[in-house]
Amino acid sequence: MLHSVGTAEDVIHELSQDYDPEIGFDIVNLGLVYEVLVAGNTVEVRMTLTTPGCPVGPYIQAQVQRALENLPLSQHALFRRPLHHDGVVPASESPRLP
Repeated sequence: MLHSVGTAEDVIHELSQDYDPEIGFDIVNLGLVYEVLVAGNTVEVRMTLTTPGCPVGPYIQAQVQRALENLPLSQHALFRRPLHHDGVVPASESPRLP
């Protein structure tokens, strides 16, 4: 029997260990993570990058994927990025994820 990978808060904690190497802030407090959905053993992260052509985008995506794969019993880890970029909201002004 498979158990849940945990809560959205557990996933957010893992993602807060991933940093944008050019800026030096973690991707959660930088405001790049919009939503984390957990359903059983499936995790979906909706996020963006600092710019549409972010040169470290593949590196950040690989960090996120690795963090999701390291969650206990995670069978399906999805990374979704919006096709458009409306800008980054400073962490002090962005709504906190659950």
